[in-house]
Amino acid sequence: MKKITFCLLMLISITAFSQVEIVENFDGGIPSNWTSGGYSPNNLVGCGGTGLGVFANISSGSSKTLTTPNYTAISNGTNLTASFDYNIFTFGTLEAPPAGWGTIELEYSTDNGANWTNITTITDADYTYGGATNNCSNSGSISAGVIADGSDFQARLVATNASVGGIIFSFDNISIVQVSNTPPNCDATLISPANGSNTANPTVNLTWQAATSFPTGYKVSVGTMPGGTDIVNAATTTDTSYPLSGLNYATQYFVNIIPFNSNGDASTGCTEESFTTRVEPITGASCDTAFDVTFSGGLYATSSNTDLYEDVYDSSPCSNYYLSGKDVFYKITPTADISINIDLVNISGGGASIHVVEGCIDAATECLGYVSNGSSSTTNLNLSE
Repeated sequence: MKKITFCLLMLISITAFSQVEIVENFDGGIPSNWTSGGYSPNNLVGCGGTGLGVFANISSGSSKTLTTPNYTAISNGTNLTASFDYNIFTFGTLEAPPAGWGTIELEYSTDNGANWTNITTITDADYTYGGATNNCSNSGSISAGVIADGSDFQARLVATNASVGGIIFSFDNISIVQVSNTPPNCDATLISPANGSNTANPTVNLTWQAATSFPTGYKVSVGTMPGGTDIVNAATTTDTSYPLSGLNYATQYFVNIIPFNSNGDASTGCTEESFTTRVEPITGASCDTAFDVTFSGGLYATSSNTDLYEDVYDSSPCSNYYLSGKDVFYKITPTADISINIDLVNISGGGASIHVVEGCIDAATECLGYVSNGSSSTTNLNLSE
């Protein structure tokens, strides 16, 4: 597949350490140590239209229960706060449930499930159907009081259908947490570039898995030697990402990410990770090495074979359809408004396209111009302003 790309450059999971910390969005499915109780993950019930949620079709007069594992001696003796998203609608027709549809109960146990204490109960008086399977309601933040220090902790959601006919109950974004009284755990791990990888570009966005035990921010250091800070020196961020640019090709970089909160920095268990940038591509193979367009007599002309280049990017604000082949990149940085005409001629093979965007194609949000040939019979493309 041939194409030219013209660039105009202008987690969460369940964890338990020093306090109750149950935070689950089900985007990875139901955790294996939970008891699903008839609930299944599905993207149609992912609240807000992104990710997954979990649902169960509950028949009249029945209940189904979603239960966490029992976390032994987990409580730190502080107040517990809970919240979750939920939705309720009829099976098949996906409409609002009838009045008196039943209840949703959030409960907890401190004795491995022998006894349960209610945190909140939701009835039809608390709920209005939002008109879509992913338009959810939220329980609001609910204080469950202090859980005795050193107690076990387990939670469950019990949905009961008290009406006639099947009803779908769905849940997402469960949060059941205590107040932190210790620094966070030092367990943030690189997602991209992955630890030990050797394909990172010189311009890259570091992303990592959030640390556990309530971090409020991270201190990021990056260097060209173990423990080094010559690239980034303890920069702070509240996100789980940090942008890097201007890195050298074929160079190893060492990364240290230290979570912190109001109780201090994580101090034990920290592991330095590293990645290596890719070998330098030939000119035109990426945004970083794009051909610099300069006009001679109002014309810039070049020819090449896309087989000499690489498939670096697979998304564009213009279209993703022809982005599975190799790309050639050009950049133009005008100092004043100009009009441009782009001709791609003597195309051999189908699937060629021209994309004009502001910035690099992987980060651009607006398509300034686009054309594709769609078939091998079209050997010339023109994009004119």
